[in-house]
Amino acid sequence: MRRQVQTKGWIAVTISDATSDAVPLVFASEGFFKMTGYEPAEILGHSLDMLYGQDTDPATVGKIGEAVRANAAISTCVLCYRKDGNTFWNHLSMQPVFDMNGALRYYVGTQYTGTSGVGNLVRDCGATFPSGLQTHASVTPFLPR
Repeated sequence: MRRQVQTKGWIAVTISDATSDAVPLVFASEGFFKMTGYEPAEILGHSLDMLYGQDTDPATVGKIGEAVRANAAISTCVLCYRKDGNTFWNHLSMQPVFDMNGALRYYVGTQYTGTSGVGNLVRDCGATFPSGLQTHASVTPFLPR
């Protein structure tokens, strides 16, 4: 099943470095590259802001930024742009990951594409999914023995 999700690209997983002001992407699954059309060398090390474009809702982008500044989780739907310029609705869930000392280290994101009707509905209802629909990511650090 894990292999199917990664190769079919139904769900994309990303990890961004929250210790940097730019919050650059440090990992992305194969599904993410299929979803966006970017190659790893083109996007790893860069902010995911490069997926936004002319028709991306600034209020939604602002809410994502607010969540990052507050070290908080967010689930929303945002219009993004593929490398080829075509748009897609990105159903995004971002979860902060803290180290054992409580310092924010990463954001783990899950994304999947959807229809414009769902994207418009989510955006018009406040740009967040009800908590029961959020995708929750959990990352457990490897501890030395």
